[in-house]
Amino acid sequence: MKSDEMNRRDVGTTNRGRGLGWPIAMSLVLATTVGVNLFVYRLAASDPSMAVEPDYYNKAVHWDDELAQRRHNTLLGWQSAITLSMSGAEGGELRVRLTDSTGAPVEGAAVSAEAFPVARANQVAKVELVANAEGGQGDYAAPLPITRGGRWEVRLAVTRDDDRFTSTQQVELPLADSRPTSTPGAGQSR
Repeated sequence: MKSDEMNRRDVGTTNRGRGLGWPIAMSLVLATTVGVNLFVYRLAASDPSMAVEPDYYNKAVHWDDELAQRRHNTLLGWQSAITLSMSGAEGGELRVRLTDSTGAPVEGAAVSAEAFPVARANQVAKVELVANAEGGQGDYAAPLPITRGGRWEVRLAVTRDDDRFTSTQQVELPLADSRPTSTPGAGQSR
């Protein structure tokens, strides 16, 4: 009788030990999957060429406002000419020339910009431009941390009195040379 009880106890213990293998294996597979996903997420998030449009959901919800701003830009008739230049290892300068529909300079405006190299869209610089006495009326400038040449996207927001003007332009800055390039814009907004 005692040997039957011992055999039953041994069989029960052995079956219980085998039953833990599946939950442990599944837990290891899930933990490995989570670990790999976290590694891939970190790898993707650390890529400087990868960027997500900030506040994109809110921009999508207010798309009608964006279209209304584009119509307003057209009615205003303002133009912006953007110039980027490198001034050595310390950075560069962003210059904007604003004119109205008659070609007269737009003076007394508050001008802000977001600029980033398209190849490194995650490196956005936000600057407030001030009236530039050197460039004449309607010229605004600000230092910009330019570390590379190539194609840059510049997003302008200009306000004067009750008028608001927006423009998004891409400007080419030569890679090997620091000569400025300029692209006139008709006020495309984004």
